[in-house]
Amino acid sequence: MVKKSAGKIFGLGPETAMKVVMFSGLLMVVGGYFDSWWHVNVGRESFWIPPHLVIYSGLVTVLAGLAFVLVIEKPGIFKWIAIAGFFMMFSAAPIDDWWHLTHPPEVGLALMSPPHMYFAVGGALVGFSVMNMLANMSIRTPGLRKYLFVYILAGYLMSMQAIGLMDPGDPTALGYVGSALFFSVPAGFYIFAKKAFSDRHVIGMGSVEGCAKTLLEGSLLYFPALFASSVFVSRFGPLRDTYAHHFLFGAMVGAVTSTYLIFFVDSLGAAVVLQRAIIGVVCAGLAGLLANFAARELFRNYRWIKSG
Repeated sequence: MVKKSAGKIFGLGPETAMKVVMFSGLLMVVGGYFDSWWHVNVGRESFWIPPHLVIYSGLVTVLAGLAFVLVIEKPGIFKWIAIAGFFMMFSAAPIDDWWHLTHPPEVGLALMSPPHMYFAVGGALVGFSVMNMLANMSIRTPGLRKYLFVYILAGYLMSMQAIGLMDPGDPTALGYVGSALFFSVPAGFYIFAKKAFSDRHVIGMGSVEGCAKTLLEGSLLYFPALFASSVFVSRFGPLRDTYAHHFLFGAMVGAVTSTYLIFFVDSLGAAVVLQRAIIGVVCAGLAGLLANFAARELFRNYRWIKSG
């Protein structure tokens, strides 16, 4: 039986608060892209730079909205996971300020500093809690499902931003990791979006991230591959609902995404590019399996009905 809402505060219910949380989370991710550009092109003269203000204003709004929801909904274990995540995110601010003062300058992979990773883990804990709370609330309020997509989009953008720090064109072993993730993360998110939402949501994800990467890096290098893989997912799917077909479909999405590697043939060599493509396709296949499992659990645990 679906749990009913405990009521409202000042005329506002938990559903309204969760909508605010969803868009504030997306605002934080936009601030993260802004922050990456600022660190590389401008520097970090103080903690109070514009992208940090965007990120932390979004964080404060998310915290206020979730506090409102937690008072009314009382979502059990997810409450404590969210609180732990928020503690990590806010405590990352003074640690990050100290790190920048003692470890300048910061470019490239240095963006993956311990304070930044500490902040990211806290964000992941909050994100996990919020997604479960919202999915549960959507049982009684189906309209909230479209707002869950906003949060999933934010998670996709954040994941792709982190992958960008592991330059797929890097000739070292780290480049292999970056390439494999660049294949598998879109495959997983696009397939999940197709299963849980609709084809237009898939194309929207590919378009938004393609534009974001273009604006961030000033290059159209990745846009065609991301957009093409989103179109492929939106138009096709596994023939049967079996693990083999899920893996094969994910691998095919990875193969479409791998087209961006042609831009690195001259710098990396054809043999290295082929090796990275093979590894990436296998990882994308595994991501396809995971995406289908996650969608299946969404349907099973939260009585989800795809809107089409």
